[in-house]
Amino acid sequence: MRTYYLQVPGKRKDSDSWRYSKKARKVTRDVASDRQDDQGSMHTTRDDNEGREPWQENHRILGEDLYKGQACFVVESVHRSKDYYLGKRVIWVEKTNFLDLHEEQYDPEGRLWKILEKEWFQVRPGNWWFPRLMNSIKLPMGRRTIHQTPIYRIHEGPVKDDYNMQGLRKQVPWIEVEGVLPPKSSYADLPPEP
Repeated sequence: MRTYYLQVPGKRKDSDSWRYSKKARKVTRDVASDRQDDQGSMHTTRDDNEGREPWQENHRILGEDLYKGQACFVVESVHRSKDYYLGKRVIWVEKTNFLDLHEEQYDPEGRLWKILEKEWFQVRPGNWWFPRLMNSIKLPMGRRTIHQTPIYRIHEGPVKDDYNMQGLRKQVPWIEVEGVLPPKSSYADLPPEP
């Protein structure tokens, strides 16, 4: 179970993540990794996956463009912290739902560092937007990460009584998968590089 907290400028609290182990018969708390570090074997960071708060960066609209047939704003975002691992991000934001479709990340020296592409879908019943596919390539290494999310349905959230030992042990399907990801048997089955 993971709880995300709303952030305000100048005050931040990392998400809490709890896991129940049937073998150990106990609940443990996962420690959050640094938001700028790559996650596991993927070449995306927690900031890439969980997002950045709008006030953490200075934004300016560079112009408008078409990306894969969709009208987009092209936005430059520069992090306010001088110690941040990126110099800037340039994002193609779709105009209707303000979804980030394409992102180019640059290191502090201004060199292209990483490219990310996202395909989005809406999750029922709340119609929240989630990335169906995140396709990224980290250029210095030439390594690529493809993160696919199956189409699923989320139940409308936990109630107060679920935040205890008995609530964590309940076998309640918070997320129900509605489809399966197609198997990948060769390189040709992968989406093209961004």
